[in-house]
Amino acid sequence: MHLTLLAIIWLGWVGVALAMNGSDFAVDTADRKDDIAIDADTIAFEHHNNLVRAEGNVQIERGNQFISADLVLFHTETQYAYAQGNVVYRDDDLEWTGERFVYDFNTGRWASGEFTSFLDPFYIDAGAAKNLPDDEFELQRAGVTTCELPTGHTHYHFRARRAMIRPGHRLRTRHAVLYLGRLPIFYTPIWHASLDPDFGFRFQPGSSSRMGHYLLSSYRYRLNPVWRGETHLDYRSRRGVAGGQDLLWDDPYDDAYGGRFFGYFINDRDRYLDRDPESVDIDKARYRFLLQHRHRLTARDAFSLKLEYVSDHKMREDFFERYYRRASQPDNFVAYIHRRDGLTLSTLGRMRLNDFYEHIDRLPEVNLDIHRRRMAQTPFYYEGSHEAVAMNRRHPRHATDAQDVAVERLDTRHGVSWPIRSFGFLNIAPRIGGRGTYYSETFETVTEELVSTVVTTNEIVEADGS
Repeated sequence: MHLTLLAIIWLGWVGVALAMNGSDFAVDTADRKDDIAIDADTIAFEHHNNLVRAEGNVQIERGNQFISADLVLFHTETQYAYAQGNVVYRDDDLEWTGERFVYDFNTGRWASGEFTSFLDPFYIDAGAAKNLPDDEFELQRAGVTTCELPTGHTHYHFRARRAMIRPGHRLRTRHAVLYLGRLPIFYTPIWHASLDPDFGFRFQPGSSSRMGHYLLSSYRYRLNPVWRGETHLDYRSRRGVAGGQDLLWDDPYDDAYGGRFFGYFINDRDRYLDRDPESVDIDKARYRFLLQHRHRLTARDAFSLKLEYVSDHKMREDFFERYYRRASQPDNFVAYIHRRDGLTLSTLGRMRLNDFYEHIDRLPEVNLDIHRRRMAQTPFYYEGSHEAVAMNRRHPRHATDAQDVAVERLDTRHGVSWPIRSFGFLNIAPRIGGRGTYYSETFETVTEELVSTVVTTNEIVEADGS
């Protein structure tokens, strides 16, 4: 490989990028580690009433708290944020989606208008909600279901005047009515459900044109403080009976490691539904196996892997549609990350396990990221990233006339910024940067396709929970 050329790739600045016009905004709190960062298309500050008005793709972050919306009004003295339009609120416990949201960054208290959310295994919607001091949420005019269809089209759901939720523990409702579609069939003055992820039965009935009437069921249990399991037994009237087993493990004390092994099997009696048997090669016995593991080896070193093997290229689309929408084919990788003060070095191997997919292997890929750091005693800050990767485009086994193509790629990026703080709260950071890329081979169509597969290794380190 031509990796020795990395030292001479960068020959000068390639472009200039200035971040001005107040698009980045930071507000001090009592502890600088808790700064509230606001980013939007336009930001205006009204001095006479200490109000920040942010519009267009607004994002507010502080620690693990995140709010995005079309419009946000933030009061710098009271620390209240008023969000409106396509609002998303996230923290460690949940993700809220709605149109109106009010958050107090001093106390952590919030209130919302109509919203939807997911608290495994329940999909929830309500007309209004607020959080309470004892870590509970109070919901008004709440709907609760395990059906994945959109609100208003669910096969079944509970509707209650009032509901109380403590994430990870329990859900309680008052005056709840069970609906099948829009038909009320059962009333109960009180209904409790456990949200404990480690124990209990889960049932998901439903009906679809591809599966017929179905009942997906599972039972979760804990084996010991490290190991837990979930056994699946599913029935689909058009496809047959299926079974699976989850085995999960995690560090109960320090979250230093965690992983999952999953196996699923179905003897599919209608595998050619809406498909031409001559053009799609699918066996009746279908399966999916998944192995994931992450491990923090030291304070500076981490290891992760994900390996997935399926019986055919339609298995994920037919029975694991949520994961298929996220990625049309399995992403198999092994990654090792080393972090030091001011830089991160990562080594990645991404490969194909099923030969009926077209794939671009990346064996190996090495990334060096230099974090933003001050340049000596100047007011300027430098950051950069460098990548070296050997890519091999592998065609599916039925493409007998196509040949694999191997390419080495080197990429280097540099940037210098000059952060300026004005009025005690406004951050403006002009930046200038340059980037250079080298390929060992160039082809009119192949190179463009290879470039489109570039994925930062930082995305790999996070467990995706598939």
